Amino acid sequence: MARSSLIWLLQSFLGVFGIAMGQSQDVVDGFLARMHEGTTGISMPYRLFVPEARVRVRPLPLIVYLHGGGGAGTDNLRQITGGNTAGTHVWAATEMQARHPSFVVAPQLPGENQWHVAIWAFHGAKDPTISVTGSRDLVAALRAVGSRVKYTEYPDAGHNVWTLAFAERELPDWLFAQNRARH
Repeated sequence: MARSSLIWLLQSFLGVFGIAMGQSQDVVDGFLARMHEGTTGISMPYRLFVPEARVRVRPLPLIVYLHGGGGAGTDNLRQITGGNTAGTHVWAATEMQARHPSFVVAPQLPGENQWHVAIWAFHGAKDPTISVTGSRDLVAALRAVGSRVKYTEYPDAGHNVWTLAFAERELPDWLFAQNRARH
Protein backbone atom coordinates (compact mmCIF):
# COMPACT_ATOMS: atom_id res chain seq x y z
CA MET A 1 0.00 0.00 0.00
CA ALA A 2 1.41 3.37 -0.90
CA ARG A 3 2.37 5.54 2.04
CA SER A 4 0.08 8.34 0.89
CA SER A 5 -2.88 5.93 0.73
CA LEU A 6 -2.19 4.74 4.26
CA ILE A 7 -1.92 8.32 5.52
CA TRP A 8 -5.22 9.20 3.83
CA LEU A 9 -6.85 6.11 5.29
CA LEU A 10 -5.70 6.97 8.79
CA GLN A 11 -6.75 10.60 8.41
CA SER A 12 -10.18 9.51 7.21
CA PHE A 13 -10.92 8.15 10.68
CA LEU A 14 -11.40 11.71 11.83
CA GLY A 15 -14.68 11.63 9.92
CA VAL A 16 -15.68 8.06 10.67
CA PHE A 17 -18.42 9.03 13.08
CA GLY A 18 -20.33 10.98 10.43
CA ILE A 19 -19.79 8.20 7.89
CA ALA A 20 -20.89 5.50 10.31
CA MET A 21 -24.13 7.30 11.08
CA GLY A 22 -26.16 8.20 7.97
CA GLN A 23 -25.44 5.46 5.42
CA SER A 24 -26.69 1.93 4.92
CA GLN A 25 -23.72 -0.36 5.51
CA ASP A 26 -22.60 -3.80 4.43
CA VAL A 27 -21.67 -5.15 7.87
CA VAL A 28 -20.02 -8.51 8.57
CA ASP A 29 -19.35 -9.40 12.21
CA GLY A 30 -19.30 -5.70 13.12
CA PHE A 31 -16.91 -4.73 10.29
CA LEU A 32 -18.27 -2.03 7.96
CA ALA A 33 -17.44 -2.26 4.25
CA ARG A 34 -15.59 0.80 2.92
CA MET A 35 -13.66 1.79 -0.19
CA HIS A 36 -10.68 4.14 -0.36
CA GLU A 37 -10.62 6.03 -3.65
CA GLY A 38 -7.08 7.31 -4.26
CA THR A 39 -6.35 10.51 -6.16
CA THR A 40 -4.57 8.44 -8.83
CA GLY A 41 -7.72 6.42 -9.53
CA ILE A 42 -6.64 3.37 -7.55
CA SER A 43 -9.27 1.95 -5.21
CA MET A 44 -8.67 -0.16 -2.13
CA PRO A 45 -11.47 -1.93 -0.27
CA TYR A 46 -11.23 -2.04 3.50
CA ARG A 47 -13.27 -3.14 6.50
CA LEU A 48 -13.66 -0.97 9.58
CA PHE A 49 -14.67 -1.99 13.09
CA VAL A 50 -15.94 0.97 15.13
CA PRO A 51 -16.07 0.59 18.93
CA GLU A 52 -19.24 1.33 20.87
CA ALA A 53 -20.22 5.01 21.13
CA ARG A 54 -19.85 5.02 24.93
CA VAL A 55 -16.06 4.48 24.68
CA ARG A 56 -15.49 6.88 21.78
CA VAL A 57 -15.51 9.87 24.14
CA ARG A 58 -11.70 9.67 24.32
CA PRO A 59 -8.97 9.04 21.73
CA LEU A 60 -8.67 5.36 20.91
CA PRO A 61 -5.94 3.35 19.19
CA LEU A 62 -6.26 2.13 15.63
CA ILE A 63 -5.23 -1.43 14.80
CA VAL A 64 -4.31 -1.95 11.17
CA TYR A 65 -4.63 -5.65 10.30
CA LEU A 66 -2.67 -6.65 7.20
CA HIS A 67 -4.03 -9.91 5.81
CA GLY A 68 -2.10 -12.91 4.54
CA GLY A 69 -1.98 -14.00 0.90
CA GLY A 70 -5.44 -15.57 1.10
CA GLY A 71 -6.99 -12.20 1.91
CA ALA A 72 -5.96 -10.44 -1.30
CA GLY A 73 -8.59 -9.55 -3.88
CA THR A 74 -11.37 -7.06 -4.47
CA ASP A 75 -14.35 -8.65 -2.70
CA ASN A 76 -13.84 -6.65 0.53
CA LEU A 77 -14.46 -9.81 2.51
CA ARG A 78 -11.55 -12.25 2.35
CA GLN A 79 -9.35 -9.97 4.49
CA ILE A 80 -11.66 -10.62 7.50
CA THR A 81 -12.75 -14.22 6.81
CA GLY A 82 -11.16 -17.64 6.36
CA GLY A 83 -7.56 -17.65 7.56
CA ASN A 84 -7.88 -13.95 8.48
CA THR A 85 -10.81 -14.36 10.87
CA ALA A 86 -8.67 -14.87 13.98
CA GLY A 87 -6.42 -11.91 13.17
CA THR A 88 -9.26 -9.46 12.71
CA HIS A 89 -11.88 -10.72 15.10
CA VAL A 90 -9.58 -11.06 18.12
CA TRP A 91 -9.44 -7.24 18.34
CA ALA A 92 -13.19 -6.76 17.81
CA ALA A 93 -14.22 -9.41 20.37
CA THR A 94 -16.36 -8.14 23.24
CA GLU A 95 -13.77 -9.17 25.86
CA MET A 96 -10.92 -7.43 24.01
CA GLN A 97 -12.96 -4.28 23.42
CA ALA A 98 -13.78 -4.20 27.15
CA ARG A 99 -10.03 -4.27 27.98
CA HIS A 100 -8.66 -2.35 25.00
CA PRO A 101 -11.31 -0.47 23.04
CA SER A 102 -9.97 0.34 19.59
CA PHE A 103 -10.80 0.85 15.96
CA VAL A 104 -9.77 -2.00 13.66
CA VAL A 105 -9.17 -1.47 9.96
CA ALA A 106 -8.47 -4.30 7.54
CA PRO A 107 -7.51 -3.06 4.07
CA GLN A 108 -7.51 -5.52 1.18
CA LEU A 109 -4.66 -5.60 -1.33
CA PRO A 110 -5.70 -6.44 -4.88
CA GLY A 111 -4.11 -9.28 -6.82
CA GLU A 112 -0.65 -10.55 -6.04
CA ASN A 113 0.55 -7.53 -4.04
CA GLN A 114 2.14 -8.06 -0.62
CA TRP A 115 2.48 -5.96 2.52
CA HIS A 116 5.96 -4.73 3.42
CA VAL A 117 6.05 -4.13 7.16
CA ALA A 118 7.88 -5.66 10.08
CA ILE A 119 5.93 -6.61 13.17
CA TRP A 120 5.94 -9.57 15.50
CA ALA A 121 6.67 -12.53 13.17
CA PHE A 122 5.36 -16.05 13.82
CA HIS A 123 6.29 -19.26 12.01
CA GLY A 124 5.93 -22.99 12.46
CA ALA A 125 9.23 -24.90 12.31
CA LYS A 126 7.49 -27.75 10.46
CA ASP A 127 5.74 -25.54 7.88
CA PRO A 128 5.43 -27.58 4.67
CA THR A 129 4.05 -24.63 2.65
CA ILE A 130 6.53 -21.83 3.35
CA SER A 131 9.99 -22.69 4.61
CA VAL A 132 10.80 -21.41 8.09
CA THR A 133 14.23 -20.46 6.74
CA GLY A 134 12.66 -17.44 5.03
CA SER A 135 11.30 -16.08 8.31
CA ARG A 136 14.58 -16.76 10.11
CA ASP A 137 16.54 -14.98 7.38
CA LEU A 138 14.13 -12.04 7.28
CA VAL A 139 14.27 -11.59 11.04
CA ALA A 140 18.08 -11.77 11.00
CA ALA A 141 18.27 -9.20 8.19
CA LEU A 142 15.88 -6.82 9.95
CA ARG A 143 17.79 -7.13 13.19
CA ALA A 144 21.08 -6.52 11.33
CA VAL A 145 19.80 -3.09 10.27
CA GLY A 146 18.58 -2.21 13.75
CA SER A 147 14.96 -3.32 13.66
CA ARG A 148 13.52 -4.52 16.93
CA VAL A 149 11.48 -7.24 15.23
CA LYS A 150 10.04 -9.84 17.57
CA TYR A 151 10.03 -13.48 16.42
CA THR A 152 8.27 -16.56 17.72
CA GLU A 153 8.91 -19.94 16.16
CA TYR A 154 6.66 -22.82 17.16
CA PRO A 155 8.80 -26.00 17.10
CA ASP A 156 5.96 -28.46 16.50
CA ALA A 157 3.68 -26.33 14.31
CA GLY A 158 3.13 -26.43 10.57
CA HIS A 159 1.72 -23.69 8.35
CA ASN A 160 -1.43 -22.67 10.25
CA VAL A 161 0.24 -20.88 13.15
CA TRP A 162 -2.13 -17.91 13.27
CA THR A 163 -4.32 -19.69 15.81
CA LEU A 164 -1.31 -20.06 18.09
CA ALA A 165 -0.12 -16.52 17.38
CA PHE A 166 -3.43 -14.85 18.19
CA ALA A 167 -3.69 -16.94 21.35
CA GLU A 168 -0.36 -15.57 22.68
CA ARG A 169 -1.25 -14.06 26.04
CA GLU A 170 1.41 -11.36 25.64
CA LEU A 171 0.22 -10.24 22.18
CA PRO A 172 -2.54 -7.75 23.12
CA ASP A 173 -0.45 -6.01 25.78
CA TRP A 174 2.60 -5.95 23.48
CA LEU A 175 0.55 -4.51 20.62
CA PHE A 176 -1.09 -1.82 22.73
CA ALA A 177 2.28 -0.82 24.20
CA GLN A 178 3.59 0.11 20.72
CA ASN A 179 3.76 3.71 19.57
CA ARG A 180 5.61 5.75 16.96
CA ALA A 181 8.28 6.88 19.41
CA ARG A 182 9.42 3.30 20.01
CA HIS A 183 10.29 2.58 16.39
